[in-house]
Amino acid sequence: MIHEGHYGSVSGFYKGKLICSALIDRKRNLNSYKRLADVVIRQGLDAGWKIPAITKLYLDSLATVDFDQGKATSQYGVILICILIKFRVIDEFGDDEGLFVQPKYKNKFDFHTINNH
Repeated sequence: MIHEGHYGSVSGFYKGKLICSALIDRKRNLNSYKRLADVVIRQGLDAGWKIPAITKLYLDSLATVDFDQGKATSQYGVILICILIKFRVIDEFGDDEGLFVQPKYKNKFDFHTINNH
């Protein structure tokens, strides 16, 4: 299910399959999801986790969690894919994996830097 916000949505793909979709609005944009991914990574490293263990945990989560249960779970999925992109497990602009930004309005906004009003 595609969750669409006021400005569109961002969808996460892995191995050619749609994993999750999260909305883009004034409060949440692609940069905000990437910042949340950085926070989660930092918290894991501060707790003593190693990068390979974090990567394995999130790859296992990608395989087992059903991200179509609601908006919060889908947002978690986008953050999870952002984490795997940061660790270079997933190619952000790959053919069958990565993130896909779907604007609601053509050429009206920059979806990476929508100001929070």
